[in-house]
Amino acid sequence: MTSKNHLIYGATTGVVMIVITIICYLLGVIQHEWAQYAPLAIILGGVILSCINFSKIHRREVTFSTTFSNGFKTVAVITLIFVIFALIFITIFPDIKAQAMANIALEMQNQGQSAEAIAAAQGKYTVVMIGKLLYGILSFGIVAALIGALVAKKNTNTPSPKL
Repeated sequence: MTSKNHLIYGATTGVVMIVITIICYLLGVIQHEWAQYAPLAIILGGVILSCINFSKIHRREVTFSTTFSNGFKTVAVITLIFVIFALIFITIFPDIKAQAMANIALEMQNQGQSAEAIAAAQGKYTVVMIGKLLYGILSFGIVAALIGALVAKKNTNTPSPKL
């Protein structure tokens, strides 16, 4: 059972996330909390649609695990596209990184951290940002793939795979 719909849905979802991020940046609302959670709704929708389409492509002769696998592959494509975009985005728009660094410094000062600790944290910004993106998108994506696998219709007469 091979299907490449995870590539189509992953790429489309990733591009929609990029467009929403750019619009939020241009409107000056990228630092608002709701704007940071909006991509999660996009991921959820894209992955569920991918799982439903996967089931339809295979005439509902799919199992939970194959549908989940397709959803996870979709999440992997989304993650790859968005992490690459984020690296390019902070390079093109350095004010995003500068604003984030200022927020980090302010938060750490309020916690009584030393200037050296603040400088060390700011120096690791890109690595931490990539780590947070990977963790956030992949962990939420797993939940979305589980939901998608549950929602996608399956033929109840499909035999379970032999182990």
